[in-house]
Amino acid sequence: MNNTVAISVIVPIYNAEKYLDNSLSSLAQQTFQDFEVLLINDGSKDNSAAICKKYSLRDQRFKLFNKENGGSASARQMGMDNLCGRYCIVCDADDWVEANMLEQLYLATNNEQIDMVISDFFVNYDNGKQRIISHKGIDLKQESLVRGLLCQKIMGSTNNKLIRSELFRKFQISYLSGINMGEDLLVVLKLLQHPLSITYCKGAYYHYFRARNNGSYTNTPNASIFYQLAKVNKWKYEHFSLSEYEEELFLSSINLAFTGLRAKGLSKEEYRAFLLKELPLQRLRKHSCSNLKTLLILISSISYPAAKAALNLMYRFVYK
Repeated sequence: MNNTVAISVIVPIYNAEKYLDNSLSSLAQQTFQDFEVLLINDGSKDNSAAICKKYSLRDQRFKLFNKENGGSASARQMGMDNLCGRYCIVCDADDWVEANMLEQLYLATNNEQIDMVISDFFVNYDNGKQRIISHKGIDLKQESLVRGLLCQKIMGSTNNKLIRSELFRKFQISYLSGINMGEDLLVVLKLLQHPLSITYCKGAYYHYFRARNNGSYTNTPNASIFYQLAKVNKWKYEHFSLSEYEEELFLSSINLAFTGLRAKGLSKEEYRAFLLKELPLQRLRKHSCSNLKTLLILISSISYPAAKAALNLMYRFVYK
């Protein structure tokens, strides 16, 4: 790893022409100067490659890499394999950042004494609304972070985390090709299995964009996404003790079951097979149904049609 700049920003890109110029422009306008941007064009079929080339020609900090389409994990890994930064962060092609993001995150490393910097972030909707996901007051002990990440109480994204690049090589951590959902969560959990110095940087600098999908801001997954997330969930069970992390692993499986209930192309039989293996009725009864997801999965174990009907009502009144 040839460390010649402070920060490498990895931008995985696939058919993002609608948003890409806004994203790259926000990076070009950074108040911090000692960085590079790795533009990983993952076989785009639209005008994305031309937009990337424009930036790479006019700003030497922008470096274009073209590859055959392999998914976001392989694009992220190509960035990791070619970066020159002592720290790294990912910016997805449909998102954008505040002009002082890199400056503030780098300052928080305390002269590069910190391994991982975690900040707040914005969620922006295509109707103009915006909200902040704050990590203020978060317990930075690694065990607490792991517990929060396992059950998605803490976002596993690498978009709001500045990470020392050397750690990936030192601990032999890489993105798994084919895991294009939950790929960031997986590498962050792998990193947290090792002793790290971690700090919180107050403030939101990253804008995570969410577009409306069939009238809802909730993503509509398919069977492929479900099985990718199932692999991530399996990894969690293999690397974290069920006796020590029972509640967190239970909630992780509940989240996966909720995805399965919504997944297009996942048959009733496939869904029930997953439930019987990971969330049998006796396990569901051990945990309180204190949230809608858990209650819905309990219903699905008894009556799949009733759960699907309840899901439709949730989409109408809760996940609008």
